[in-house]
Amino acid sequence: HVCISYRQGSEECLPTCASQVDAACKTFAQYFKHAEVQGSEGVTPRYTPMLISAESVRDFPAWEAHIKTFGGGARLRQKRKAIACGYYVKPFAWRLHIPDIHAVNHSKATRSGGAMRGGYLRTVDEMGGAPDRMYAVAMPRSPHPWALTFGAFVKDPEHKQGAIQVGERLLAYISLRRWGDVVLYSQILGHGDHLSNGILTLLHHEVVRWISENLQGHARDVRFIMYGGQQNGGESLLQFKRQAGFTAHHVLA
Repeated sequence: HVCISYRQGSEECLPTCASQVDAACKTFAQYFKHAEVQGSEGVTPRYTPMLISAESVRDFPAWEAHIKTFGGGARLRQKRKAIACGYYVKPFAWRLHIPDIHAVNHSKATRSGGAMRGGYLRTVDEMGGAPDRMYAVAMPRSPHPWALTFGAFVKDPEHKQGAIQVGERLLAYISLRRWGDVVLYSQILGHGDHLSNGILTLLHHEVVRWISENLQGHARDVRFIMYGGQQNGGESLLQFKRQAGFTAHHVLA
């Protein structure tokens, strides 16, 4: 059982903080008890959030040593396999890689959470179209709230997005949203042809590494990393979350 804050009113909040907190309350309505909105006891949420304590990743090598105890070290073997395949991870500009994101989204008709649906089935044009120029990564201007996307790439010198030659191919992505104490994996998806190479494991570990290295910067005062709820998706997705270090918590906001 933990209490978290959206840190509304913080000196570091952007001018849009109030509206962002309203959006956060809606996002987490099925996961957190919101006592101020729902009464002193709150309303029992539908889902139990899966969290990683930011304090536990402060020493990243120690955190990975802990993860190694799951499944006989399978997670770190997956990470090493992904590195051997030439994958690497970095923040990226979503607008620059829409055709690749579309390819990732459409690479499997069903996943552990069920059939692909909704926004994942949009066409390239519906997603905003191929880029017409290079786009730079927009890093957060304030510690919170913010949004940032990390991708797993492989070098491909001739690869293009539309007419723009980017020289690399995006094969997996995690969209991060930060509200106060919490960084949320709002989306996480890998190309179906590359999942067996450990690409999502590498991506997750590198995002955790980035958070651990930025606890005095963009991730300052972050207390938890969240990936959905215990009841979201099937047993295989829950196993992935557990072996990725996420544990079930009851949260009061």
